[in-house]
Amino acid sequence: QLNSGDVAPALARLERIVERLPAEASEGMRAGILQELGKARELSGDAEGALECYARARDLYASYLEDDHRQIANASLRVGDAYFAMGDARRAEEAYRGALARWESRAVGPDLGVATALAHLADLLQAMGRHVEELEIRQRVLEIDVAIHGEEHAQVYRDFANLGVCAASAGRLQLADELQLEALALAPDLFGEVSDEVAL
Repeated sequence: QLNSGDVAPALARLERIVERLPAEASEGMRAGILQELGKARELSGDAEGALECYARARDLYASYLEDDHRQIANASLRVGDAYFAMGDARRAEEAYRGALARWESRAVGPDLGVATALAHLADLLQAMGRHVEELEIRQRVLEIDVAIHGEEHAQVYRDFANLGVCAASAGRLQLADELQLEALALAPDLFGEVSDEVAL
């Protein structure tokens, strides 16, 4: 139901499931359901309720998945997203950097988890107006995505476009022009000559 956009019934159903979870339910099951409930609350506009669920899920994962950084890191990203939605930039940044540290501690070579955490952090820095720091972060995202996907990939196009906007905001106008040209050069092969992406 969440994927279909019908949030209210899914939210009510998940609330009932959480209330009726048996005492013997595993921590993994509880954490997974809490994450789904958090997503439903987030989609319904309840950022504080989403934060509560994501934080509880993260703590549950941390209590029994000490060696599985992925679930803890992903839950931390969602905690950061909830703080971001609530306008609490400081706590959002703490959560994002915590998730990033977990991914980086286990990464061997270019890692999509690291790139994802960096992208969340970059979006926050953009909203905070910290464009010089954002530019450094987005350059790292681009390097990782090129290493993983190769240069002719839609995500790499988006990275170049995001970097161009960021460079302009940081006052690096020549760099911004160069990055936008890189994005435009990729767009026809990826999206076609008359696509909206090329028009942008």
